[in-house]
Amino acid sequence: MNTIVSKAVKVLLLATPLVLSGCIFLTADQLQSLKFFLKTGDPLPAGQLTEVYSSIYPMQLKLKNNWVKVQGQLGIDNPAKLPSKIQLEIVSIDSKTERIYDRFKLILVVKDDGTFSAIKKFKKNLRPETLQSFMVKPIGAKIPAKTKVALCIEVVKKKGEASKNGTCTANGGGGGSSSGNVVTVEIVDNAFEPQSVQINPGDTVRWTLTGGSLNHTTTAMNSSWDSGFAFQVSGATFERTFTAADDGKTLQYFCSTHQACCQMQGSIQIGQGAPPPPPGY
Repeated sequence: MNTIVSKAVKVLLLATPLVLSGCIFLTADQLQSLKFFLKTGDPLPAGQLTEVYSSIYPMQLKLKNNWVKVQGQLGIDNPAKLPSKIQLEIVSIDSKTERIYDRFKLILVVKDDGTFSAIKKFKKNLRPETLQSFMVKPIGAKIPAKTKVALCIEVVKKKGEASKNGTCTANGGGGGSSSGNVVTVEIVDNAFEPQSVQINPGDTVRWTLTGGSLNHTTTAMNSSWDSGFAFQVSGATFERTFTAADDGKTLQYFCSTHQACCQMQGSIQIGQGAPPPPPGY
């Protein structure tokens, strides 16, 4: 591995001071929003890239020539403490060779109320089996500890289809959020509890780490979502909202780390007509 790639990979492997509390993933079926509602455990240093999330995309997503809209807000009471800009990078890395394929970079100007937004065209497709790492760098000032951070990344086919500015806020908002119920699945030591849940279209499933074992994922069998290693601290969550397109389906999922050893897997029945899950799910 050459020196440049080696240094870049070392940066990506730094422990993150952010705690992921929820997101919705891009899928191959349709373009959606990727939403992070975060809270800093430690300050984010000015001028330093910090990884806030990463996940493996198991298939190639046709994102070339689509528009990427990024917006959000820093929940800081004192405007004097706001960084002037935030640099967002999405780094695509081969999960086996650690080769860096692409960097999607966007500079976001932070306004006095903490909001930021920008839109840019995606020039390449995501490669199969690549690690997508989301990096944030404050410019001008650090982001203080215990700061609420909202970060919404939206992919649209046309520039005018993107959500309006101000729809992704640090108080838990975000365009496209569900008005349905939230069903919680606890991640205990190497098991999902309950293992199977039944919901309605519009409901959200929220996985919450309550056990002491780490390095769990919630990964769909049909690749429609993958939390990555979001569950690194007690109370960390990942959530997904299921729509009318999922009505009548029973979706199976698993932990990519503990399925083989511990049969850590589960299922979600959406709608009254959804069939029962197979044994073991």
